Amino acid sequence: MPYNLIDRIAEELAEEVSLSKGQIESVVSALAKFGALNMAVYNTTALRSKEVRSTEFLLVDESDGITKMTFEEYLVLPIERRHSLALELQKRNWHSIQSELIRRNAQWMLVCGGSVFEYSSNWKELPTDEKIKKIGHQQNKVPLVFVRNPLVEETAWSPLPADDWYPTIPVYFGRAQWDDEQLVQQGINSFSFLFDQTFSFRKRKSLNGLFIISDFDTGAPFIFADNNQLIQEQILDWELVHNPFLGSHLGNAYAFFITELRVGVADEVGNVKSAPMQCRCVMNWASSPLRHVNPQRQALVGRNLLLILAFQVNLNGANLSTRLLITD
Repeated sequence: MPYNLIDRIAEELAEEVSLSKGQIESVVSALAKFGALNMAVYNTTALRSKEVRSTEFLLVDESDGITKMTFEEYLVLPIERRHSLALELQKRNWHSIQSELIRRNAQWMLVCGGSVFEYSSNWKELPTDEKIKKIGHQQNKVPLVFVRNPLVEETAWSPLPADDWYPTIPVYFGRAQWDDEQLVQQGINSFSFLFDQTFSFRKRKSLNGLFIISDFDTGAPFIFADNNQLIQEQILDWELVHNPFLGSHLGNAYAFFITELRVGVADEVGNVKSAPMQCRCVMNWASSPLRHVNPQRQALVGRNLLLILAFQVNLNGANLSTRLLITD
């Protein structure tokens, strides 16, 4: 460590603690020698910290765009108009938003009035509707949440031919506050499902929750479902304050919300396992790029379902079936 820096640190610390300047110099030198205070790392971290703490983030917008409105003006707009304005803004600023999220090592960030209010690498800390409302009323500006593009590790295949199949898992979707009994209809005995080709068998309503034979892909980190279908089944509320997010898959854009739902599975002996988890609820599912690989897809379940619920899956290529095993 350069002597003049040690000298400066010693002078500053001597005013705060009951040690002489010489004693502090010895301690600081020893720390530097043994690597506990590596200044190369210190300088890099300090610069990085200063950069990340910068809150300004200006978005390119139209003169009558969403960033020019007060929060009250935004709230009185029809919800469809709110959604379209938010998506137009994200399309216009797609690269700068994604770059800023990467720079901050963040999965999401909340921007309001040209400043980044919050950001995090933890999806569980995604702001709630209540928090977004509070910030909007306090600032009288429209709070906007932006998220990292969710990567689904698929390639642009042609639609599945007659001799090809996509692995599936039977999944239940319900409101986050429900329990297992509310989610899954009791008394169902058969939970070993063939990979059927008939659309009518690919989804079924349970007692309360929505039952969907979902495509299963460990290359996807999250769960993707049809936003409109969840609203129609009264599992998802339409009047959300937070803006829709923009995603890209196979080079094509799609819009989605991130909403906590209860998602569960059941095995053939009736064991049920479920938990509240974040789902990517996709708008205009029928035309979204998430169906390009499999046009019959009704939902896409990623590896987070396995990691959160910790059940076993047996994919049988001999008879094209899925069998689940749930243990305590």
